[in-house]
Amino acid sequence: MVQAVTERYLTRSEEETARVAATLARRLPPGTVVLLYGELGAGKTAFVRGFVEGVGIAPDEVSSPTFTVIQEYGGNGRMYHVDLYRLGPDEVEDLGLEELPDHGGLVCIEWADRLPWPIAGAVSVRITDRGENTRELAIEGATGAEPMFGVTRR
Repeated sequence: MVQAVTERYLTRSEEETARVAATLARRLPPGTVVLLYGELGAGKTAFVRGFVEGVGIAPDEVSSPTFTVIQEYGGNGRMYHVDLYRLGPDEVEDLGLEELPDHGGLVCIEWADRLPWPIAGAVSVRITDRGENTRELAIEGATGAEPMFGVTRR
């Protein structure tokens, strides 16, 4: 059964961050939107690399889509990676983001604070740089009850 929860993790490497992301990806149903929040360099793209690996896509396919805005991985809409860093609210409205989950794939949106509207049912991931390669991940939303092993849970 899926339930609304808040989970917090401390990761001490990109690999640990990717492991949390991969586990999350395996727990989410198709069509789920994941909103990523964090300062520049916090590890949002590293999180997405782990996330795509969790759905069976090679993580080396992932690059920051800052200039292309939307990347599709795995073909047939299995995974969408959106980066809103360079966009204003009017430009975001023109992207048609609300249609991406309808394709049945998972959607990760970096710089989600730039969305001009809330996305109902989305999972929020807030990544905070705590220094010395340590990141705090706060995951809020319908992520299920299965614990994530291999990282420090707070």
